[in-house]
Amino acid sequence: MSDDKAKCPACGSADVASILYGYPALTDELKRQIDAGEVVLGGCCITPGKEMPSFECRECGAKFTRAEAGKPSPRAYFSEGDLAWLHRLADCGTSDGKPFIDDVEEAGACADVARAVLFRNFGSLAAGVQKHGRLLGCSRAFAKALTMGLEYGAVCGNGPCATELGALYYNGEGVGQDYAAAQKWYERGEELGEIQSIINLGYIYEYGRNGERDQRKAYLQYAKAAALDNAPEAIYKMGDIHSRGRLGGSDKALAYRLYERSLSVAQQRGDLANASQAALRVAGFIGDEENTRYGAPYDPFRALELYQLAERGLRLDIANGLTYYRKRLAEVLKGQESMRGKLTFFLR
Repeated sequence: MSDDKAKCPACGSADVASILYGYPALTDELKRQIDAGEVVLGGCCITPGKEMPSFECRECGAKFTRAEAGKPSPRAYFSEGDLAWLHRLADCGTSDGKPFIDDVEEAGACADVARAVLFRNFGSLAAGVQKHGRLLGCSRAFAKALTMGLEYGAVCGNGPCATELGALYYNGEGVGQDYAAAQKWYERGEELGEIQSIINLGYIYEYGRNGERDQRKAYLQYAKAAALDNAPEAIYKMGDIHSRGRLGGSDKALAYRLYERSLSVAQQRGDLANASQAALRVAGFIGDEENTRYGAPYDPFRALELYQLAERGLRLDIANGLTYYRKRLAEVLKGQESMRGKLTFFLR
């Protein structure tokens, strides 16, 4: 009755026994399993509403549930040296009487990450990327601890950790840029149901980060995210592929409808980042009189408003470190100038 696939989360050993509860009939086979250490008796006391341990480790004696099996504790996952380093980081410890990290802000951020790793607080760990992300480029200790923690979280089944780790490798933040590693962790995130990982895999395929560009694979990723979560980012990316004719023929009418849908969903969700991306695309359509043939009403008033919305979102993204949006911001400002010119002519 032992489970060969179960591993102890405390020490990593695969030498585990199944726990049998209640008053089982003591058959010859059960006696053999008990004598062989394949089964241990757990007694008849079971707490209602509580998941009881399913296994007992024969190496260290730890008892754990089926859900915990294969999700290693820090002691089982990290080497002794890395584990000791994480503990020192968590305590803002000292080495030979000297401060481990001199900068107070850096020490605090490193301690937060290390504690999140040691206590398996993976939600806090993933949020730390947004909270302390600027340290990735200037603190080797922070980058190392965060990367270690995100990988550990992904292995333990945390989807946001897998997505964030993939993004670090994709952008080369705190680690060397490695698109193969990014794809690996995005695929792990997809296995765990992470919508952003599904979308990010689309970028891998669309831009051929690990080989030839594959627009069909990219489109399938975006369509999957749109179907599962009505994700505004996935919807406007589908629009981009249709607008540019990357599936064999341009369909700007469909692209426009997808952009409008993406904008509507993003605004309903209060998602400024994706609303700004959809807004600049819709503005490009409705600010051009020739696009009425695609079903886009000519409306320079609304186009100006949408370019202004796009500006707010892009400026926020740039302030948060997404500096590659500066070129797009320049396009948005140029679009605003163009719409003001059209309105001036219209109001004469």
